[in-house]
Amino acid sequence: MSESVEERGAHLSRRSQEKGPPQGERTFACKNDNGTALPEQPPSLWRRLEARCSRVSGLPGAGAAITCDDLVRRFGTFTAVDHVSFASAAGEVFALLGANGSGKSTTIRMLTGILAPTAGRIVVDGVDVIREPHAVRARIGYVAQKVSLYPNLRVSENIDFYGGIYGLTRRAVRVRVEECAAWLGFEAGDMRALARELPAGARQRLAILLALLHRPRVVFLDEPTAGVDLGHRRAFFDLMHRLAAGGIALLLTSHHLDEMERCSRLALIDHGQLLGVGTPEGLKETLSGGRRFAVRPHAADRAAVAAVLRAHGVRVEMAPATPGDAMLVWTTAGDEARLHAAVAGIRGGATLTPAPPSLGAVFTEIVAARRARARGAEAVP
Repeated sequence: MSESVEERGAHLSRRSQEKGPPQGERTFACKNDNGTALPEQPPSLWRRLEARCSRVSGLPGAGAAITCDDLVRRFGTFTAVDHVSFASAAGEVFALLGANGSGKSTTIRMLTGILAPTAGRIVVDGVDVIREPHAVRARIGYVAQKVSLYPNLRVSENIDFYGGIYGLTRRAVRVRVEECAAWLGFEAGDMRALARELPAGARQRLAILLALLHRPRVVFLDEPTAGVDLGHRRAFFDLMHRLAAGGIALLLTSHHLDEMERCSRLALIDHGQLLGVGTPEGLKETLSGGRRFAVRPHAADRAAVAAVLRAHGVRVEMAPATPGDAMLVWTTAGDEARLHAAVAGIRGGATLTPAPPSLGAVFTEIVAARRARARGAEAVP
C-alpha cells in the first residue's frame, strides 16, 4: 500500500529531526492558522519548502510593497551587490534585469530573507526583512530558479503537502486551487500526473500555484522563464499581469532582454550596480540620452540630406544604404523643434516618424560602453 501524502510529510519531518540542523544553524518554531505549534525545524528545511512562519501583525503602509535602500552584499573582497536602491508597489510587475552574474539572484535572496545583506535596509509588505528574516516568509510567495517539487508525488499530492507546510486546511487548499487552476491552465486530469512527468511549462505553472496557496501579497520569482520556450514565456507574462491586476506585487529576475518590454517597471543591473530604474519607455530615453526618429527622404541625394541634418545639430545614427531606406536620427528630449526644422529644410521633402530602439539594444550598448571604460581604466599604468 502506498503512503499517503500526510505519512510522507511526517516521514520527512522525522528524518529532519533525527538528522538535526546543520552545524551552527539555529532551529525556529512555527505555528499554523489555529495557533497549534509545529515541530521545530532548521531554517534550511523551511527555505526549501517556502515555509509559513509566525504571523506578523500590521498592514503595509500606503507606500511601496517592496523597498530596498542602499543594499550591499560582499563575499570577502568581492562585492556582488553594490549600493542598490529601488521600490516596487502593489499591482506592478517589477523586474531585475541583467546578465548572468550581475547580482540579480543575490539581491532576490536578500529581499526574501534567505541571505543577510552586508549593509542596507529592506522592507517587504511592512516587515523589516533584516530584523525578521523568517517572519517575512509568511507574507510572500517565492518561486526559486529550480522548482522544488517532489517528483514521485502526484501534482495533487505536492499541492496538499505544501498546503500543510503553510498551515492550511484541506478545505482552504481546495478552495484556493479551484480559484487558480483555470487561469493557470490546470485541468482535473493534470492533478493526477506525477510531478516528474510534467513538461517545463507545466512545472513552472505548478510552482507558481504553490507560491500562491497562502494568498501572499508579494511574490518573488527568480529566473522563472529560464529554460522555457518563447510561447510559454509570453503566456507567463500574461499570467503575471493578471496577478498584478489583482493587487499582488510581483518581482522577478531575468537575463532575457526581450522580456524587458513586458514589465511595468524594471531595474537594470550590471556587475552589482544599478544602471537605472523606471518604465521601459522611460529607461530607453534616459539611458540613450534622447529619442530616436526615422527620416525617410523623398529626394535621391542621401548625402545632402545627412549634411542638412548634421548642420542643424541632429545626430545621425545610420545613413540609408539604398534610396527609400530610412535615416535613423536622435534628438534630445525637449529639443525636437530643431529636428522638425531640419526636416522642413530637406529639398524634396521627407517623412518623419518615431523609431524607438528596443530596450535590450540600449541596455547592451550601455553595458558594452561601461566595460570598455573599465578595461581602459585598468590599462592605464
